Amino acid sequence: MRVLIAGGTGFLGHRFGEQLLEYGGQHGITGVRVAARNAMTAANLGAAGAELMAGDASDPAFARRAVKGMDAVVHCAGRSGLGGPLSLYQTNIDITAALLDAARAADVYRFVHIGSPSIYFDRTNTLDRDESYRPDGIPDGYAQSKLTADRMVLSANTDDFGTISLRPRFVTGRGDNYLLTRFISMHRRGVLRRIGSGENLADFTAIANHVDAMILSLKASGRACGEAYNITNGEPVKLWSFLDEVMVRVGLKAIRGAVPFRVAMLTGLVAEGLFAFANRAPGLNRVSAAVLSHSMTLNIDKARTLLGYQPRQSNDEMLTEFVDWYRMRH
Repeated sequence: MRVLIAGGTGFLGHRFGEQLLEYGGQHGITGVRVAARNAMTAANLGAAGAELMAGDASDPAFARRAVKGMDAVVHCAGRSGLGGPLSLYQTNIDITAALLDAARAADVYRFVHIGSPSIYFDRTNTLDRDESYRPDGIPDGYAQSKLTADRMVLSANTDDFGTISLRPRFVTGRGDNYLLTRFISMHRRGVLRRIGSGENLADFTAIANHVDAMILSLKASGRACGEAYNITNGEPVKLWSFLDEVMVRVGLKAIRGAVPFRVAMLTGLVAEGLFAFANRAPGLNRVSAAVLSHSMTLNIDKARTLLGYQPRQSNDEMLTEFVDWYRMRH
């Protein structure tokens, strides 16, 4: 199987590429191509044997070149975030459309999309949420873009073109410059505060576990295609207690101080007004305030049953991997 990784320079795509290049032979992987806007940031993957292609995956012509000769596409490309209008995240829809069209025209037979559980969030405390849930309203432009892309991918499924969407929650581990590293940076600057009671529950996903799910998706039977799958470690934790542990293990003090939810929401509203004409959402906005103060855990039974997914790395092992990596670099 020859695999294209679109977005192979991001956290998920890069770790997936490393795994395929080192152990892909065990899974029938015979070639890896990495497509990204700046392929030089994946130079180590190129040195390990991947073919690198630089370009914009939302460009149909580039997408066609990228998928040519491939058997499978793993789509990790796009823009992530919390808050902001759909216009900030339109690229997520455009890239998905271009890759889907190119893949079908090139007779690719497996298409794996990295979706997001943000599409479930409805500002309520909910445990064990499964893949079928849809809130009455979508919280922000990012979630809308991911829901639209998900629907495009899953509706494209046929007997000859198997599609799968994975929805991982809070992915971290070695190489995480996005999630935990940002919380640590905020804490170092003295601006991180608990929002709400601090009792809300959340799931995390070890990058090693998510890579396993990606490989399983490439190998899955046709019966498992045309479906979306929640992916987590299966160990919900109190979010703010977990973040306290992160801070202590990287040599900082636990997070001090808390902001009432209503105050955080008002602050977020003001920040959104100030950022109204910026090409990004403010770090604290009404969506991020709600996400960080409400419980949402995911049911992964479907992935266990249809993909054969079994988390092999625990929360503690995941955190140890991240902390070891972080402390070597800071």
